[in-house]
Amino acid sequence: MKKFGQLIFVLLSVLFIASCASQKTTTDYQPGYEFSSLKKYYLLPNPENTKDNPKVSQLDLKRIEYALENTLNTRFEKVEKEQADFWVRYHLLVEEKSDVRSVDVGFSRRNSWYYWGIRDEDVYTVHYQEGSIIVDFLDAKTEDVVWRGVTKGKIKPKLNPSERQSKVVEEINNLLQLFPPTP
Repeated sequence: MKKFGQLIFVLLSVLFIASCASQKTTTDYQPGYEFSSLKKYYLLPNPENTKDNPKVSQLDLKRIEYALENTLNTRFEKVEKEQADFWVRYHLLVEEKSDVRSVDVGFSRRNSWYYWGIRDEDVYTVHYQEGSIIVDFLDAKTEDVVWRGVTKGKIKPKLNPSERQSKVVEEINNLLQLFPPTP
């Protein structure tokens, strides 16, 4: 019985850790583009229609802008739009999501062997919000997107403002570490 308890603890721990690692980061880029020529950037203002969405917090938009500027300033020079090699554009999307889960731990007997198994009997739904930060790098001459990074994850509403800022800075730093792309 002690081993069964240990097994259940390990299984629940693995499920918990897997659920925490829900942050997803992806990138895409224009093959053949000379990313090493990018030295000066300009941060484009956030589109007005983003601010019309009541799910998108103006405070979070400011946090993203702050994190982008701080991270980019360590690698590039911030200049006026006309002098920039590339422009940086960002978006914040907030979507309602549902996760249907089913878990039941039960005891069964088969052919004189006792074993514990997981059965799909209890079904419940978890509702949450998922946020996506999208960052585009545009060639300043052609206005074409040459690199796109997306990071998305579950929004944790119980974070205080300082924790929210730290989380946004961490995600932006992780995302921009993937630039320039390695073919």
